[in-house]
Amino acid sequence: MPFATWELDAAFTHFVNDTLYALARARSPLLAGMGQMQTASTVSSVVSGHDGAELSLPETPVGASMTLDLEAVRTANFEQLTLELDSAAEELGKGLVELFVDTIGKVTDFTGNTIKSKGGLTFESYVEMLERIEWSLDEDDQLVKPSLVVHPDTAKKFPQGTAEQLQTIRDLEDRKHRELLARRRRRRLS
Repeated sequence: MPFATWELDAAFTHFVNDTLYALARARSPLLAGMGQMQTASTVSSVVSGHDGAELSLPETPVGASMTLDLEAVRTANFEQLTLELDSAAEELGKGLVELFVDTIGKVTDFTGNTIKSKGGLTFESYVEMLERIEWSLDEDDQLVKPSLVVHPDTAKKFPQGTAEQLQTIRDLEDRKHRELLARRRRRRLS
């Protein structure tokens, strides 16, 4: 316990925890776009498939390690504390992104939502992916376009598309929008 009272020790622990998560989110656009919920312990999940099969995702703790000189904490050596927090936040962020990507990979493989493209990422494989993804509407019946998470190296190679290909995407968006509106109307009539 770095402080003489448990109140100060608990406050410092909360400060470190909150700072690590804030720094990890600031470093990663992926983490920054996600909501955050803290629990007292790790949790496991079960994903149900369309055929009744289940995918068990065991609890997976993610953390980071820090080593602080007790005297530096007590004397408010902010430079050393900042360096340690920054290093630990980088470790935490990498761990959280790896867990997210690994979990999404397992779930999409399990549910059959993985598209394997032999020729790498092409415009055609991108359109096929958009066809298979579940789209949604917001509360104003506007189309919510799916998010695409790719490695930065993959993003650099992402096909830009010709005017004709971009029109294909707009046509797909229009069709998805009409289908979702029709489905919503049918539900309201039921």
